[in-house]
Amino acid sequence: MPASASTTLRGELTSQWSNPSDILSLLLIIGPDVVQGAVAQLSGSLITPVCFSFGWVAYAFTTAAALAGSGTLMPETDVPCKVINTRSGYVRDNRSWLVGRVLRDCEPVLDREALCIKVYDCLDETARQTSLVFGFKDAIWWVSVVIVLAQLAISAIPWAVYGDWSILLITGAGTLLALITGALPQWKAEKFACRKNSKKIVAITPGNGSRFVMVVRGNGHTMDIEDLASIQSPKLGYVWDGCGYFTKLVSSDVGTNMVITSGKPGIGDRSTTSQRRRKAIMLKRLPLDFCFTRLICTTLALCWVALLISTSSLKKHSWYLVLVGGMGMVQNALVSAVARDAKTRGFHLHEAKDLRGEKAMNVLMDLERFIPGVAPSLRDEFFPGKLREDEESWWAGDRDKYDTVRFNGSKGDSVSAIVETVTIDKVA
Repeated sequence: MPASASTTLRGELTSQWSNPSDILSLLLIIGPDVVQGAVAQLSGSLITPVCFSFGWVAYAFTTAAALAGSGTLMPETDVPCKVINTRSGYVRDNRSWLVGRVLRDCEPVLDREALCIKVYDCLDETARQTSLVFGFKDAIWWVSVVIVLAQLAISAIPWAVYGDWSILLITGAGTLLALITGALPQWKAEKFACRKNSKKIVAITPGNGSRFVMVVRGNGHTMDIEDLASIQSPKLGYVWDGCGYFTKLVSSDVGTNMVITSGKPGIGDRSTTSQRRRKAIMLKRLPLDFCFTRLICTTLALCWVALLISTSSLKKHSWYLVLVGGMGMVQNALVSAVARDAKTRGFHLHEAKDLRGEKAMNVLMDLERFIPGVAPSLRDEFFPGKLREDEESWWAGDRDKYDTVRFNGSKGDSVSAIVETVTIDKVA
């Protein structure tokens, strides 16, 4: 290789590594799925501290395209599972990202156990106040805020040292666009699209062949998990009731009372009890909030393109922006995958019982003794075929003979023989 060519190559490499501005424009268009997962994790309140990072440009265009089609912002569930109404026996495949993550994060570490069933009670309003830690804001939320501030501080170094404020401008603009995206009310509308104050007893499990089931007793204090599992389109007006920016107060009838006017029971006038609630404002059969989300996301996509063009024009101090973007990418990746407490997802759960054993049928029988009427729907899921004669007799009500054998160990260890169950006073 001629000396001049070698010198030219060395100079180009030195220039690129000293100021890698060209690669920045490419880095900004990778990793949109990670950004979406991070926003889904932290969304639910007005401030969603997802850091400015590589991947936001691609994510902005992906979101704009999705809103033009299905209209959804939330990612699809990454934990396939089933939601079973234990009273009706109705089984539905879960499509909710939120429900899948709750199941994943509650799953215990198992050893020899064939099946583990955890029973949870949902806390009432009084007990819920003691379990809340800054609402949705746990340690992950606060660490994310610190990283956002650290990004801004690092981007300000070239301004303070060299008088170059371009890095701070790009970082500040990217952070602002990210915060606006997370503040869109559609995140909350989609994430918690269900009826509230459910009294259902619901089981969540990956299904036959899995080793974990969580049973949730609503007690009238939680979201309807069956509703969540089916997910609702944000194009429907009732999804936005009470959580959108563009809503109106309306009166709805909640019951009818008899007012006695004649002194005789059953004879009198009827009065209707009403309550006021916020209902979504519609625009050409679409919620105005949904139209607003489409407009904002399209505008944000254009703003990200402008930021991408601005980034490609950097001539010096690019390593500061690489560091800022790298910090944001690490934060996005960790936040999108990290396990969180169920209360940060809107489920304020109190563990009431931990049932586990080396024989799945025995664990289901223990569950039936603990909450009568709940286990048959799970039995049909885990044992869809014909049961043995002694098992049939047990489920038919003749339990003494089979229990005597299984508690002695010849039918497989019972739950009480393997672990010490945790029992907490029922919250109802």
